[in-house]
Amino acid sequence: MIDKPLYKPTQTDIDWAKRMVDGTSDGGVLAFPSAQLTYTVDHSNKTLTLQNTEQTVIAFHSFVVHEQTIVVFAQIGYTVKEGCSRT
Repeated sequence: MIDKPLYKPTQTDIDWAKRMVDGTSDGGVLAFPSAQLTYTVDHSNKTLTLQNTEQTVIAFHSFVVHEQTIVVFAQIGYTVKEGCSRT
């Protein structure tokens, strides 16, 4: 069992996450084209909700990026959660 994350965000990662959140309106969509992931931003609850959850199952790269997103956005006080899968 691994008791700590294998990914440790750099200051550059954290600064990028801050810019992404600051540049996205409440209810807006944050997209990661390379991983084909889309998140809805909720500033009042400080959450990002993954909209296309099936992508993390069908593409390993997307799974890894999503897991890293959870870690880096936690550093700026945001929770990343999974929403309903679209079909």
